[in-house]
Amino acid sequence: MKQNVEIMAYIFADTGGALRALRFVDGIQIRRSGQGAYEIESTEATLPEHFFSTNVAHVAAIVGTNSSGKSTALQDICRILTGRTPVTARHALVMRSDQGVYQLCSHSSLVKFDGQDIRDEDPRRNANLKVVFYAGGYDPLGRTKELTPRSAGVEFCDISDQFIYSSDPSRDFDYKLIYLNSLIRTGDPSLFLQADGARNRTIRFEAYAGYDVNVAARDFLEFTLTFSNDAAHSARLLELLNIPSEQIADVNDAIDRRLILNEKGAHFLEDNSHYFELLRAYLDSSLRDGLPMYPLQFALAIGRIAERLHAEPEDANLAEQMRSVHMDFPAVVGNILGDGFHSEMLLLYVAARSASPDTLSDDGLSISISLGGAPRETTYIQAMIKILLQWRSQGLEVSFRFTGISEGQRTLLTFYSRLFAQVTRTPHTGNTLLLIDEHEHGLHPEWQRRYLQELITLLNKDDFTSERYQVILSTHSPFLVSDLPGTHVNKIGSDVEDVTPTLAANLLELLLSPLFLENSTGEFSRTKITDMLDAIERAETVDSLAAASTLLPLLGDDLVRNYCTIRVKEKKRRLQARRA
Repeated sequence: MKQNVEIMAYIFADTGGALRALRFVDGIQIRRSGQGAYEIESTEATLPEHFFSTNVAHVAAIVGTNSSGKSTALQDICRILTGRTPVTARHALVMRSDQGVYQLCSHSSLVKFDGQDIRDEDPRRNANLKVVFYAGGYDPLGRTKELTPRSAGVEFCDISDQFIYSSDPSRDFDYKLIYLNSLIRTGDPSLFLQADGARNRTIRFEAYAGYDVNVAARDFLEFTLTFSNDAAHSARLLELLNIPSEQIADVNDAIDRRLILNEKGAHFLEDNSHYFELLRAYLDSSLRDGLPMYPLQFALAIGRIAERLHAEPEDANLAEQMRSVHMDFPAVVGNILGDGFHSEMLLLYVAARSASPDTLSDDGLSISISLGGAPRETTYIQAMIKILLQWRSQGLEVSFRFTGISEGQRTLLTFYSRLFAQVTRTPHTGNTLLLIDEHEHGLHPEWQRRYLQELITLLNKDDFTSERYQVILSTHSPFLVSDLPGTHVNKIGSDVEDVTPTLAANLLELLLSPLFLENSTGEFSRTKITDMLDAIERAETVDSLAAASTLLPLLGDDLVRNYCTIRVKEKKRRLQARRA
């Protein structure tokens, strides 16, 4: 099996049919050959060993305008590695390992290495390579599952928003909780989604029953009445429900016909927004010691039991349990959901109250996570997260929502937690290729400036050190590019030999370079300046010249303003000379 598998270069035909080359590693040079193809040559390494980190071998970027093909290039790399057909018909993905240089290609003549032909290989021989792809943004009509492997070669995982949301959105919150729980466990604040490194961030999330509690309570009541063999109990329950006298006969008929069991989706109790509280009040008055359950526990219990009853309406054990609901509801819950449900709820309640008096509300939990807090408090938070995740794994509908979290924090937390989940759930001892498509969207410039440093820090954590990473990202951000050597920055549409010095480059100069901008001002203001200069030239009087140059004091760039001022003065001299 190959070791140290990595991508050296990607040769492809762009949308216009022109052949392009992208370089992803140090120690090579790519130039066009006389036959219209490319030649890769070995060179001396320009970067010191472990330049990025001991765990991150290479980081390279792809830049270019919108519609230039950055995303397509990244996705085509995924397609080629997984045995699917890429968008571009002509391509060669040049790779290397401890077994030498090879290519996955459509045409073997597109590229040579050190003057020699490169051997072709099958993607299935890259079994020791893991590929993780992430693209920000949710596109319900996007490439959902389209990048999944066809071959038995690389291990491929798409952790993009559109893939997650189209498959199982509930697991995404689990990933976030697992990641945050790991940060609490290790006490590591370095990646705690903070814009200001001098102060700790607090992330608050709420946990509540994911069931429509009134619908669940109505279904629970209908099953209770249907299975009941105690006429007095049924009469008391119907009286509590305050069913109009003219409807009592129809309700009793539906109970006798076992309507809820025999007709899927049928109900004999009308919609009511108070069933949850009515059921709580009934059980509280029926049980000798009252209802010893917190609202969250009660909501989860009736919601899950109603689900079980709908799924297994003929289960004799469930029917038998429902006949004793009014006599020993806690025992019924324990028998159906397991004895651990009560003890776990008690532990959750104790942990919540111990962490903060405001944590437990009438309908759920509100948990604040702040690294650097007291060890006792973080221990309780860990216990709560563990129980909530355990309940979800058992089928209980526990829902979550974050509060007080910015979109930038949410973006980073989503990416970090999904990547963390992939590493911890499926450990991998070979190389990992991490492809990131324009993830900086929605991040403040300061967060973009720190993005690569934080990503490399994450990949060097203990949970990640069994893997060796190569990172290829597409970006519109000069802040990310300023952290990379120019040899590791590829502009789609320009020649690979055109290298712009980018490492530690002045951010303003980099932004104004051909890598990103064609002009130094916005297009709207540029046209306004052009129109103003035209109007200055056309002015026939001093008054019309003054009217044409009204924007002059508003111009923010000294050079542009001075240039326009000179044009105004020259025009004014000509007008005055003409009048004289």
